[in-house]
Amino acid sequence: MKNLFYPLFLFAFSVSLLSGCATFEIAHFSMLTTKNVDLSQPSEKVGSKVIGKDKRIWFIIPFGLPRIDNAVNDALKNGNGDFMTDIDVEHRVFSIPLIYYRVWYEVKGNLWRIKPVSGNAP
Repeated sequence: MKNLFYPLFLFAFSVSLLSGCATFEIAHFSMLTTKNVDLSQPSEKVGSKVIGKDKRIWFIIPFGLPRIDNAVNDALKNGNGDFMTDIDVEHRVFSIPLIYYRVWYEVKGNLWRIKPVSGNAP
């Protein structure tokens, strides 16, 4: 049993030294949406610091790249909103080089919804 412990420990230690993660803030937007919205209509704030993500995992070979618009759509869907304000966009990476990569975009901001127009307006 002792003969197996040292190689396994050495392997686990090596992997932990080689693995890494990084976060890059790549953009800040005042307002952002992927929908067609009429901004002349009244709106209401439905959430603060709402987060949307689009992730991709690479296991030895890449399986595509994440997209910012998918992360925005995820945030709009999660909070049932129409547009976002005060948005930070981050690119995040976790990797074990040459074996495993997890890359994603994360958008975080305030979520707004267009108020429904009532048919009985004067």
